[in-house]
This record gives sequence, C-alpha cells and structure tokens, in this order.
Amino acid sequence: MTHTRLITRFFVPPKWLGILLVLGFIWGIGISTFYRGVIGPKERTDLTVYLAAGQMVAEGRASNLYMVESHRHWHYVYPPLLAVLLAPVAKWPLTTTVSLAYLLSIACLIGTVVLSRHFRGSARPAPGQIALAMFFCLPVLMSTLTRGQFGVITLFFMAAIFTATWRDTRP
Repeated sequence: MTHTRLITRFFVPPKWLGILLVLGFIWGIGISTFYRGVIGPKERTDLTVYLAAGQMVAEGRASNLYMVESHRHWHYVYPPLLAVLLAPVAKWPLTTTVSLAYLLSIACLIGTVVLSRHFRGSARPAPGQIALAMFFCLPVLMSTLTRGQFGVITLFFMAAIFTATWRDTRP
C-alpha cells in the first residue's frame, strides 16, 4: 500500500468515508434548498404555494383554495388535506418552514431506505442493491429535495403501506 492510502485508512476508515460522503451530500443539498427557498433572489420552492393554501384554510377561506398562487404565479393543485395539515405552520417564518420541511424530507428518505431493507424475500438486507437504487433515483431525489416538494414524504408513506401489506401477506 502507498503511504497516502495508509494515512487515509488510518484517519478515515472506509466505512466512515461513505457515511461522511452521504452526510456531506445531505448538507450540500440542504444549503441549496435553503438558498432556493429563503435566501435567493426568487423563491424557487413549491413550499410557498403549500403555505399560501394553508394560510387560506387558517383564515377560513378554503372555498377559494385552488385560486391560490405563489409569488411566481404557481397555482395550488394539491389535495385539500395538505392545505389543512399545513394551516398551523402557514404563519411561521419561511426560514423555519423550509428548514423543517427539508429535515422532514431527509427523515422520510432515511425511513424509506430502512423500510426498503425488508422488501427482499431473504432475511439478509441488501445494502448494495439499496445503494444502487438510490444512485439511479438520485436526480429525482435531488430535484424533489431542492425544490421543497413533498415527493420524498409521499414515497415514505407508500413504502410504509407496502411494507405493512407485504408483511401481512407473506407466508
């Protein structure tokens, strides 16, 4: 082994290198999400539309829910239940809601990965297959996370339902 490889393995074992790369990736996407939603010159996040609909529900004007627009003239086209669920946080500062929505999305992504370990028929988890699937889904996941969309949260609930159903029907 070369000296560089020995030094690298001494300070950062291979297992930790992967964990550090994933954490760095999550941190970088988080910075991008925060910039797009709060700091940037334009609010480039779907979260503002969700919050505007939540504000309409909180003010008792839910009959005009689908007339809601964001500052960028994006219309609310989602189920009314989402607006009802976001009504309590509609008055919070955008900084807080963008941060919490991102953290919730990351928690749901981790939950989806944990649940997907049980999708195989064998008792052993398949970390290589999960990593490969995550790699192929990376462009979609990055787009969803940076735009403040709730696709990852929806994916988690679908995986939870699938896991619960699969466990009940498995021999």
